[in-house]
Formats: sequence, structure tokens, C-alpha cells
Amino acid sequence: MIRRLAGITVGVALLLAVGAGASACSSGGDQLTLEEYFQELDEADNTAEERFGEADEELGSAADLETFQAAFPLFLEVLDDFLSDLDGLEPPDEAQEAHDEAVAAGQGFRDELAQLIEDAEDATTIEEFFGGAGEGFEAADARFTQACVGLEEIATSNSITVDLDCDDEGE
Repeated sequence: MIRRLAGITVGVALLLAVGAGASACSSGGDQLTLEEYFQELDEADNTAEERFGEADEELGSAADLETFQAAFPLFLEVLDDFLSDLDGLEPPDEAQEAHDEAVAAGQGFRDELAQLIEDAEDATTIEEFFGGAGEGFEAADARFTQACVGLEEIATSNSITVDLDCDDEGE
């Protein structure tokens, strides 16, 4: 999954892009074959999903402001790692454009999430904490989701099995 929506109580769901994966080299050099690219992407997804699960445990079922303020930077750290790993992949030509869009969309979402976290540092209520998640955040979420869907469509049209959970709306 390139991203996952984590239901965070108070009716707010935040996109959490996944990943920390290693990029592998194909036998022909640094550029991966299409199958290798999606295998690496899937591995990054699985690794990050595990890390997001750990961050979710930090958050727990608590609904207090201090817990949110302490936990959300962990999500940003995982997202930063994923984006770095995603950017480090060398996709084949047939996935290059979709890959570049995923990197750009992910960075846009990352910037919105970082701003939300920064703005929430001085929040005094949970409602205030999530109050910064406005139209820019929603647009970045939608763009990142669409980039994910674009990658899944390339895999599917090439008979490659990958599950990036692009439209996962929380658990």
C-alpha cells in the first residue's frame, strides 16, 4: 500500500503513506524491470505498514491531546522514510511518469501533514488539533490517492499482482 488512511477518532482520517523499503538492482543495472519495481514497492508497503502499526500503538485508543501531539511526528517520520525510498527506486520507462507523480504527490501530502503537525503544536483541544486539516490537506490526500491508483492500474494492466491499498479508508 502506498498509503493508508488511519481512523484517528474525532471523525478525522489522516493519510499515512507507507514505507521503508530497499531498492534492489535488476540484473541489467540500476533500472528495475516492471515486476521488480512493483515487488520493491510492495515490500516497501509491507515494511511501512508494520511501522505505521507501531505508531498506531503509540497513539492507542487515547483521545487526549498530548498523545496526539506526541504520536503524529512518528507518522511523519515513517512518511519521510517512505518518500525517500520511493524516490530512490529506478522505475522502468512504462512506470516512470506514474512513479514521478507518486513522489510529487507524496511530497505534497507530506508538506500538508507537516504543516498540520506544526500548527497543532499550540492546540489546546483535539478539535483545534485537527482544525488545520482543511482543503489543502484534503486535496493533497486525493492527489496521493490518485497517484497510487495510477500505479496499481499499471501493475494490473501488465498482469502483475500488487496490493497497494490505495483506497483503504481505515480499519
